[in-house]
Amino acid sequence: MQANKQAVEGYLYSPVYRLSSPSPEIEVGCQYMLASKDDDDASLTLEYRLDDDPWTETGVDYSNSTPDWQSANIQEADLAGKQFLQVRWRYTASKSTFYALLDNIAVVEKQPGTTRTVSYVAVPAEGGTFEVDGVSTANQSVELGNEPKTVVAKPNSRFEFVRWDDGSTNPAFTSSAYIYEDATVKGYFRRAGEVTLSYVALPAEGGHFSIGGQTNSQQTIAKNSNAQPARAVPAENYRFVRWLDNGSTTPERTMTAVQSDTVLTAEFARLYRHEVIVRVTDGTNPLPGATVTVDSTTVQTDSEGMARFQSLTEGKHPYTVLLSGFAAASGELEVTATTQQVEVILSRLSAVTLLVSCQGEAIPDAIITLGNQQYSTDAEGKITLYLANGTYHFTVAKQGYADATGDIEVKGQPVSKQVELVKNSPNAVVSNALNAVVPCPNPFSTVLTLTNARGVRAIRVLNAPGQTVLTRTHSGGTTVTIPTAEFPSGCYYLHLEDAQGNSRTLVVVKQ
Repeated sequence: MQANKQAVEGYLYSPVYRLSSPSPEIEVGCQYMLASKDDDDASLTLEYRLDDDPWTETGVDYSNSTPDWQSANIQEADLAGKQFLQVRWRYTASKSTFYALLDNIAVVEKQPGTTRTVSYVAVPAEGGTFEVDGVSTANQSVELGNEPKTVVAKPNSRFEFVRWDDGSTNPAFTSSAYIYEDATVKGYFRRAGEVTLSYVALPAEGGHFSIGGQTNSQQTIAKNSNAQPARAVPAENYRFVRWLDNGSTTPERTMTAVQSDTVLTAEFARLYRHEVIVRVTDGTNPLPGATVTVDSTTVQTDSEGMARFQSLTEGKHPYTVLLSGFAAASGELEVTATTQQVEVILSRLSAVTLLVSCQGEAIPDAIITLGNQQYSTDAEGKITLYLANGTYHFTVAKQGYADATGDIEVKGQPVSKQVELVKNSPNAVVSNALNAVVPCPNPFSTVLTLTNARGVRAIRVLNAPGQTVLTRTHSGGTTVTIPTAEFPSGCYYLHLEDAQGNSRTLVVVKQ
């Protein structure tokens, strides 16, 4: 029940109870918290109704802004001759922002002499015993609706008390809970000379911990020994962030040479989910029928080129987009609270045909190298490839012929290029000038230097797909310096030519 800057009136109703005949006194209790300010008029009241009588207010004081227990008794005389009972909590507020919380609601008959049993269990069983009013006992009887007496944990020889199951470490345990049903309370002990590692999730619902393959929030080990590895395991819709004490973002950690009791807190963050639309176009028009895969989920684009993903968590997600006749696209979607639509532009593939011949005669089985791919011409000396827009450098090789090189520029239209091979002269020699060139360092980082480069006249750098990323000429100096800081990491082809048209291609790697 909550108010938000305007007047509000709310009710929380119980079921309708059929009364015993005759009915004993009935107690209605709950834990509550009323969040308000000193000058607010928020109020919480408990009311009941018998049969079809008007609602009657109990007069219970619900004014605490911290969790508290409060109860009211409906007297036996008021219940006489009645068949049905219903209770409700009424909340009113006229301004500001505040609310009321209710929990552990109990509606019980108070039969005279009715009791419930609170049992105490030692973990391990040989670790200790319990005392109530100085008397050793494993349980105590509590009158219905009352608080149990204080119980004291007494460790056995060579053991020491660690905690109660609610986390409190005082051997004397006083429960603030009113007893309406049988309950069991555990006291944890350990052998003297041992230490306990406790693991806490923040927030509590964000995750749990796995120790030795079992879900657990504690482990007890001998002092100065090594603990078992503990892994922080996020709950559904949460992710592990870090360990608060050292900032480590690795979910698993192992404590070594542990000297004392230690509490380790793992921080988790909620994974908020959003609907994200991936819109696929050719730069102008939507592309229906494209296959869009984000993480492991695949969706086809509709008539508007849109693929809807209903539940993506905030963060980065790998994607691929495939459509016949277009170059595949891939990358990462970064989803935030404001992400609604992401556009992916596909490049249309164009038919590129190379016709290889020598003096008018088609050359079959010629090897065409384009980037890191090789292709062969057919019986008619022809090969047709489908390429995205860009400039591509190629080499054509055939035994008995000099290699031929060239460039293809693709601009969204079919391209046809004739390549003329020249038969090798029987006395042909390889250019010693190009053979002497050495690229260094290789792999390179921000600069690539060519030494012994006096015979080089033209330089071309191509990426792995065969697209030209740099061209330059050289006037004959012994070294060439090529700035490469802007190059993405990967494999590159260094194509060199001398003044006579001889060429040499080297493979270099950007770190």
